[in-house]
Amino acid sequence: MAFTKYFTIETMKKLDLFDDLPYKYIKDVINNDDDGIDVSMLNLECENPGYCKTRFAFKIDSRIDGGVDYGILNVDFQREYSSCGYYALLLIDLQTNDDVGDMLSDAGTEMGENEEDDEYFD
Repeated sequence: MAFTKYFTIETMKKLDLFDDLPYKYIKDVINNDDDGIDVSMLNLECENPGYCKTRFAFKIDSRIDGGVDYGILNVDFQREYSSCGYYALLLIDLQTNDDVGDMLSDAGTEMGENEEDDEYFD
């Protein structure tokens, strides 16, 4: 099931979504905590018992504050995590609750509804 949510930069930091990206591409983004990014998530089959796997995709516009123009960076990676750990609980909370400060990016999309033409997962 694929869905897209608007995550604040602070939420993305908690989920470690910037960890594998070079600092030069994200330095303007992570220093502007008032901004947010649409993040598409897709739950994948996981071969390891007791673990879950999620695919994250989002776009970073590294031209926010001028400086060097790196353009649009397309980020797409998979994260495997324990199904009973903190990371899984955080994702469940973000997926099921609207009161955590995140909102759906598309007003017509219901929580958990499959998106047919997802631009991130091509």
